[in-house]
Amino acid sequence: MSQFLRTKIGVVLSLLIQADFPERWQTAFDDLMHSLVVRDSLATTTTGISPSVLPRVIEVMRKEIFLRTIEGFCDEVVENVSLNRNTVIKDIIRDFKPDFKANKNISADCSSNGVVSMLVILEAPENTVSSRIMTSILNIFHWSYPFLNTEGLDIRKLPILSMGVLKRLLSWLDLSLVCNEKVIGILFSCLASAGSGRIQHGDGDGSPSSQLATKVTECLHEIILRGMEQERKIRIIVELHFLE
Repeated sequence: MSQFLRTKIGVVLSLLIQADFPERWQTAFDDLMHSLVVRDSLATTTTGISPSVLPRVIEVMRKEIFLRTIEGFCDEVVENVSLNRNTVIKDIIRDFKPDFKANKNISADCSSNGVVSMLVILEAPENTVSSRIMTSILNIFHWSYPFLNTEGLDIRKLPILSMGVLKRLLSWLDLSLVCNEKVIGILFSCLASAGSGRIQHGDGDGSPSSQLATKVTECLHEIILRGMEQERKIRIIVELHFLE
């Protein structure tokens, strides 16, 4: 399957999410994350392709389509603020769980001034859909990162794509999901390895490690742009051992 087709599949899925989430497809994101799992039955093939190769190829495609879907979601929903519905979708993913018994149709609850009147239950950030999305992105990164500088494999593109997608989510995700020792440690480790690999890649964008470091720098820039209270900044500096 070509990269062009994978990208188009991601765009179509993101448009389906925009149209059907959450009224008709409440489990959209969880279904997408579930699709990242490759079942053992895929290891058996009669196509002539090595059984050890086919599952890896399929898994790379699944993971790239997931990332392309989240990327398309950023295009169609996150960065498109012209539709009130997009704000509703983002609020549900970030912190709110709609009461479907009290509200059968979110669109019908939108008042003339664009404010949605519905009962909500505030969720802890770590229990939200956005948290599970970010965890899935980081899992893809960890799975593919060892192949970053391996020539000739599609999997080498996934770490760079993962950080590129993460960067686009950082403008609206809860900062507590990002400003922690685990995630910041990942970002800093990518910066530390930026000098490895070839100095100049064939496409003129630098080595894969340098491309990854560029995406990570953009992630850190998004975090800085968010802004936060002074006390929270100091707490993050202390907790993440920036000065040690």
